[in-house]
Amino acid sequence: MSQLGFTFDAGIAQAQPEARTPRARTPRTSPKPEAPRGIGGTTPAPNPLPPTVRAAARVSATPSGAQLSWLDAARARARALSIVPSTPAIARPRPPPPPPIEGPTLGGRKKKRGGPELKLQTELEQQLKEHIGAPVLVSFTDNTSTMISFKRRGRAFYLRVHRMFGGAPAPVVSALGSFVAKDQTSRAEAKLLDEWIERHRDSLNSARADALKPQPFGEIYDLVGMFGDLNNRYFGGKIEAQITWTRAAKNQRRTSIHMGTYSDELRLIRIHPALDQAWVPKFFVEFVVFHEMLHQVHQVGPHEGGRREVHSRAFRRDEARFLEYREARAWERQNLKRLLRY
Repeated sequence: MSQLGFTFDAGIAQAQPEARTPRARTPRTSPKPEAPRGIGGTTPAPNPLPPTVRAAARVSATPSGAQLSWLDAARARARALSIVPSTPAIARPRPPPPPPIEGPTLGGRKKKRGGPELKLQTELEQQLKEHIGAPVLVSFTDNTSTMISFKRRGRAFYLRVHRMFGGAPAPVVSALGSFVAKDQTSRAEAKLLDEWIERHRDSLNSARADALKPQPFGEIYDLVGMFGDLNNRYFGGKIEAQITWTRAAKNQRRTSIHMGTYSDELRLIRIHPALDQAWVPKFFVEFVVFHEMLHQVHQVGPHEGGRREVHSRAFRRDEARFLEYREARAWERQNLKRLLRY
């Protein structure tokens, strides 16, 4: 995420100078006054005005006939000619440049980057580069459903893999490289990758269980209390499901947002954390929860024209039973862009 100064130069040509007492002329036989010397006392100080301005200064006079000093007259003449006389600037030594920035700092100390994980990523990138013959950039993830994903830009491969592949043996890395670079992977290589993933199945299940563990208490709203109240008011307490806030990164560019989802298999309602903010009204959060609870009442319909009917007419009719339905829809239209900036 300096201080500015300014100078003010009053126009002396607009003011009448004070009358001065004429001085007696110095006889021609008298020695000329010594010229001013420079800073060292040995060389004359340079005249700051060009010859044309000095010549004009010698003949310039005020209406009253009183002769101005050559410097005052020169300034007046220069102002009329849009010339700003100035004395030569004295060169000053520049301060030394600041030291180069070496990296992010935290609390006055240099933040350490890398560590064992960066070393494993670098080693995997080098091994894959040698196998594929193209640059590879690796990112480790904790994804519990997708173990390997990649995309190609130009000659380079951008690979996202579960951190279980860090430090993997050479045959597994070779199979991974074939999976990324080749259109088809041999059965032996596919089996090798499956076996490596299966070896880490326990850690994956543990991470998946932690991810699915309900976290209904937000900073602003309590989803458990909200769910129970809606269940009693609209459904007679018949909805059997768990509810939780989801995890979502902040300050991300979004073009769409899923404010709520319902999993019939898990009987789990997930609400986007963008709604857990003080400026979001409670009635709108309740409306989103109510909408997801309706999915347990109205199951997904059969395929019609190649599409599933998620929100049937009966679903929309029951959705309109929410007491503040119109207010919630109006608020959503007015604040959707702000929710996308979460």
